[in-house]
Amino acid sequence: MSPTNFKIISCPHCEQLYENASNVSLSIREEDYYSDGYVSSISYLKIRSILKCVNAACGKIFNINEAKEVPKMGLDELFDPKWVNIFRLGGYEMEAEDLEAALNSEYCKTAVNEKKVRTFLLWKYNNSIRKAVETEFSPEIKQKALANGEKLIVLLDELTIVQDYIFKAELYRECGQFDECINLLLAIKNESGKERIVKEKIFSAAKLKYDRVFCMAYFR
Repeated sequence: MSPTNFKIISCPHCEQLYENASNVSLSIREEDYYSDGYVSSISYLKIRSILKCVNAACGKIFNINEAKEVPKMGLDELFDPKWVNIFRLGGYEMEAEDLEAALNSEYCKTAVNEKKVRTFLLWKYNNSIRKAVETEFSPEIKQKALANGEKLIVLLDELTIVQDYIFKAELYRECGQFDECINLLLAIKNESGKERIVKEKIFSAAKLKYDRVFCMAYFR
């Protein structure tokens, strides 16, 4: 991985500093694409749109776009950095408990932010069974995943692009609402070739009344 676009930013709620350096992979990717929109890869850039501040006195959730950029730093600060690298702190890696707590925070007062957090939470719940075909959700996680999926369905009230329709249909399928999933997929028009493949795979799973997340494509 090669670092690019190096910036130092600070939490909008306190003065905790973070290194926000994008990375570009120079190696061949190995990627798995899943029905819930999650991408698993050894070189995939983890989405860092939301963070939980590592400052114990703060601990608030914030959007990376809300962070304050630090324009200049002295040489002593550069050689003795006080910042934290955020490459592993994004929504993919936040624990389910942190994401659940974020739903009751100021951050999720808007529908846009709540959808973002609930999508990360969907992926986090599904990670427990994503690669283990024989593994089932625990009763507790199953209940939480179902409740989260149903609330996401309600939040997705405005469908503007094909991907919105497909994602909502997938949520219907994972919540066991197979007829709703199929009817929504049938309403999709003018999709691209890749979108048609995804639509057909989810449609087939719904017809079989299969409600687990599944891998749709492998790239090696």
